[in-house]
Amino acid sequence: MIESSAFRAATWKFSGVVFGTILIAFSILKYYNPESTTDWTKLTVISSIGIVLMILNFFYFDKIKKVKIDHSKIIYQEKGVEKVVPWNEVSSVYRVWSFSKPMYGARIHGKSFIFPTESVFSLMSVSIGSYTATYDHSQMGAVIKKVKATYHI
Repeated sequence: MIESSAFRAATWKFSGVVFGTILIAFSILKYYNPESTTDWTKLTVISSIGIVLMILNFFYFDKIKKVKIDHSKIIYQEKGVEKVVPWNEVSSVYRVWSFSKPMYGARIHGKSFIFPTESVFSLMSVSIGSYTATYDHSQMGAVIKKVKATYHI
């Protein structure tokens, strides 16, 4: 059983709130700084970005999950209840392109969620001109690749 990284799942879950709060706090501090003039354009843009990050986090908070997988099933938690789903009931599994280590998405019974891989050095990126190829060398990525070929997901 391969388990995804709990730290990376929590990092992705709370990153929108943390960065949004920091941006809003900086814009408020900039507003109350008496040594400089208030630039309303910068203040509005920075605080708007912070608010948008917090709103996006509100919508995607429950879609980032920590999972356990093997060759026959995927296990995840939905509202505190652990669900065991065989791979033949999974509609699709796909790679989510991100700027960090590999993340995958799954669609099960009409609901989709995102999960990170285990926390090892598992990503290799090769860039030639404007073409970039990214390879996933994690154990979870290898299992997902075999499962996709076996179950035709």
